[in-house]
Amino acid sequence: MCTYNGDKYLPEQLESIRCQTRQPFELVVRDDGSTDGTLAMLQEFARRCSYPVRITVNDRNMHFTGNFMKAASECSGDCIVFCDQDDVWASTKLEEIAEAADAQCSDLYIHEGLVIDGRGVATGLKIPDHAKVKATLNVPPFGEGSKGFAMTVNKSVIDEMMEHWDWDYYFAFRTRFGSPLGHDQLIYAWCVSRKIALISKPLVRYRVHESNVTASQTLTGGWWTRLDRKVRSIQFGDFNYDRFAKKWEAERAFLAHMFPNPPRGIRQLDSYLGEISVLWRARADVHDHCATRRQRWAALRRLWQLNRSAVMAGSFGPASLAKDFVLTLFSPRAPR
Repeated sequence: MCTYNGDKYLPEQLESIRCQTRQPFELVVRDDGSTDGTLAMLQEFARRCSYPVRITVNDRNMHFTGNFMKAASECSGDCIVFCDQDDVWASTKLEEIAEAADAQCSDLYIHEGLVIDGRGVATGLKIPDHAKVKATLNVPPFGEGSKGFAMTVNKSVIDEMMEHWDWDYYFAFRTRFGSPLGHDQLIYAWCVSRKIALISKPLVRYRVHESNVTASQTLTGGWWTRLDRKVRSIQFGDFNYDRFAKKWEAERAFLAHMFPNPPRGIRQLDSYLGEISVLWRARADVHDHCATRRQRWAALRRLWQLNRSAVMAGSFGPASLAKDFVLTLFSPRAPR
């Protein structure tokens, strides 16, 4: 478990762990410098547990990617179950994962989750929804298939991934570009060429609320609320597309540095990031580089063509392309 100022929802998550029909071997917690009541809650929980609870407070903020990778590397059990601070586990989660591990002996286990809002009200959505996740040997579902809260991984996978992990490089990346790809995407990519077991049953209530780091707020609320959030997320002001293209290109350098002898899935993830960076570069041509509308129309046509030809990356959707069209049509901006 990784925590950061999570005292609003943490008690419910801890209670769901306490009520497991199969208790964990241990709980390893890394806190990213909480200033609320998170640590006191964790310490009180640890006092009441019959199994070890190891709580470490980071001396510098690691963000969720590094924090989860560090915590996973410190686990001593054979299987590592990732735990967010704001979800709610089904009481049989660990028991059912253990049964799947005994039956299938896989490297990665992924179950489903039911989406709830900040009040705990179910939205009717499932993430991941195994009936909708599309996976092929050459096009793994990096975006929709890898959700950390639903993942259990063999410790041997983490040990292999951490063999060349460079923390100085990680923090340099954090300083310049923000947090790199999530631990869940990296682990999923590492396991693509291995055995992945799907547990097609929701074993977690996955909470989406105003303070989520990664979850989309468009998943909760009524249709009008979700539409309003989507509209407000389409920024028509200054937006530096080059910066995003550089971030995706830096992600590729991150993979090459951290994993010098990568398995097939990491190489596929590199190709996936390559497509994304090309798309964002094309978008930068539309909005940041072209002085005349004629040039922008030409750049927009190229973007549409690249968008249609994307194989691995999730192409830009209708809302994004509509924004591109509107800005191309009306924006009088000169190149930067």
